[in-house]
Amino acid sequence: MKRLRLSSALILTVLSLALNGQVLHANDQSLEPRKSKHASNPPPPTPAKSSHNQQSNPANSNEHTTEDKRGTEEQPLVIKSVETPSAAAIRDYERSKRDDEASTNWWIMVWTAVAAGGSIATAFVAGRAAKIAIRTLESAEKQAAAALDTARHLTTAERGYLKISHRPPGLVFHEAGLCDVHIDIKNIGRTPVRITDAFGKTVLNHWADPLPAPLDTPDTETRRAFLQTNDTFDFFIPNLPLLDESGVAQLKNGSMRLVVLALVDYIDQFDVRHRSWYAAEYRHMMDWPTTYGTEELPETRDNLVLIMRSGYNDDRPRNKGEGNDWNNPI
Repeated sequence: MKRLRLSSALILTVLSLALNGQVLHANDQSLEPRKSKHASNPPPPTPAKSSHNQQSNPANSNEHTTEDKRGTEEQPLVIKSVETPSAAAIRDYERSKRDDEASTNWWIMVWTAVAAGGSIATAFVAGRAAKIAIRTLESAEKQAAAALDTARHLTTAERGYLKISHRPPGLVFHEAGLCDVHIDIKNIGRTPVRITDAFGKTVLNHWADPLPAPLDTPDTETRRAFLQTNDTFDFFIPNLPLLDESGVAQLKNGSMRLVVLALVDYIDQFDVRHRSWYAAEYRHMMDWPTTYGTEELPETRDNLVLIMRSGYNDDRPRNKGEGNDWNNPI
């Protein structure tokens, strides 16, 4: 038992000594950094002492230089820059300003694009509206032209027309060198007409002379009439001046030519002024009985032949100022 106790006490003593040694070793290690720190950063000497020490102890100076390893790869030198609050604030302000400008520019671009799109859409709609308007105008013009044509056709179809003719046998000879023509004026249209002037005359000349021009000026004698459809108005055209016996003989043997001219001014139911012409020549052979193979002249004979040249037997609307009825109310 005593040996056992002694061995146990010996073991405990050895353990305690080992523990104490480890503690002392740890304390020595913790104190070494502090000593090296104090050695690397000695208090700054006074200028006199520093120069004296440097001159008297150059070896110590070289030793200190070789031991200072700051700024090397083993111990890099880290420099921290501390920004002043004013510089940071300026940077924040400038950054905020740049962000605001970028945002403003972005919205400007967006609204510019929207406005451009709206302008394009407006231009497109305006173009479509212009096309529609042009088509509508063209359609309206076509409809107006069609309506005008319809009105013209209706007026042409429904207005009154005058037919100027002579009654058989045409030129009738009387005593004392007088001869005359019985003229008939008939409304062959569908609506009434108002005759404002009607006159005629005869012209005697040689066959070698040119035809007399159609009448263009109403006579001083005015004849007026109102004709319904199929109504007739008649008057006589005498030869003036009167023919003597030799003149009648020359006319009947064909050596002289007699032309009968007539003119009628009238207004139709649509208040349009018109003028009609009549012109015929006397043909003496139509007054020879041998022409008909009889001893007596037939009552149905016709010794006047219409002149088929342009303007001699015609009907057209009057020009402004033609006729004597322009100052009269319609």
